[in-house]
Amino acid sequence: MALPQHITHGIGGTISVYLKTRADNATFTAIKGDGSVAFGPVNATLSSVDTTLNAAVSSGGFQINVGSAAGINNAVKCWITDDPEEVLIKSIAGTVVALRRPLTKDHASNAAVQGTQFSYAVSSAEANSTFWDGRIMANIDGGSSLVYTAVECGKYPMERIATIQDLFDEQPSLYHQSMREQDWERALDKGLEDVLKRVAKADPDLRARVYPASREIVDATVYATLVMFYRRNSSEEAGQLYDRYRRELSEEVEIFCGTAPGDRNQDGTVTADDRVTPRTVRLVRS
Repeated sequence: MALPQHITHGIGGTISVYLKTRADNATFTAIKGDGSVAFGPVNATLSSVDTTLNAAVSSGGFQINVGSAAGINNAVKCWITDDPEEVLIKSIAGTVVALRRPLTKDHASNAAVQGTQFSYAVSSAEANSTFWDGRIMANIDGGSSLVYTAVECGKYPMERIATIQDLFDEQPSLYHQSMREQDWERALDKGLEDVLKRVAKADPDLRARVYPASREIVDATVYATLVMFYRRNSSEEAGQLYDRYRRELSEEVEIFCGTAPGDRNQDGTVTADDRVTPRTVRLVRS
């Protein structure tokens, strides 16, 4: 599951839903984890892409040339539909569209490029309660279909919650390091940055929903900080601690971003499509 869209408490933000198919209108309702409504229903703003490829493209390419760039903007998602593939837009120059990740399939000239984006600018008044486990219910075309996407409302979307005390609790031997010798606040900032990069590299479909105030992120930030600290030390003990925290960091990130082989369909054979996240619930065949 992708990380949730973020609304800043007391400030607001923009939330979006993308569709492969054409649609004319949508309303958004924000629902908290306890089932209560945070705001809505509200009318969403429509932006659509409906064009074709000017030329064939090959797998591995980072750009496409389209008949019209109308509706195509930075960070918009759309789909090439002949052999369906989602593309994420990086930039546009005329009708040449740069992509954020390479194509994984070949596509023919004149293949349709389509997509619908519904968005809504959440006001500060609507962002008046904190929740981490909410969802947006998008009612498409007056109820012809419903689409859900995760959303959270918090004060600091990327604030570092891990503290120097968390660091020292994990590794008490660092108490003797004075602030003049080591800027631990800066080191923890870099640790969080490393963790978020690791999360971003994960396949979007495999990112369990976590938030910066979670215990998992706090622990991973501490481990990443210790990895960077001990990597700069040449002693044998430092080398052992470096290996230990590098391993613990990888294991912690894998808890919320990893996959593990498992016989998901219970046919007796583990195949590539049986890989599941550690939090996936599987039914066991009786």
